[in-house]
Amino acid sequence: MTNLQITSYYKALCADLGLTPLPVKFERVGKGGACVTFNPKTGKALSMSLDMKRLTDPEYAVIHEVAHQYLLEKSGDSALRHNAKFRKIECKFMETYMYSKFSNLLFN
Repeated sequence: MTNLQITSYYKALCADLGLTPLPVKFERVGKGGACVTFNPKTGKALSMSLDMKRLTDPEYAVIHEVAHQYLLEKSGDSALRHNAKFRKIECKFMETYMYSKFSNLLFN
């Protein structure tokens, strides 16, 4: 799985959800394997970072971070907490996108 495939997958999910794609960075991520960086004052998402050395499932990581981005853009929620509201959106996205037609972008 290449960085280009992961970026294409991310952009396809954004298009399907009506989100603005963020710059995708492939770099070290502090305590996790992926994160969405955002401005805490404005709540605007700035970029998505993926640490390919730490990720075991890039598809899961992208969907998880898209759930954070969705909450930031659509509801203004800071999305820092993995609370019930976040888990509900994340679960919905996992059911919709995990191993879906979009997955072909990652595995072909």
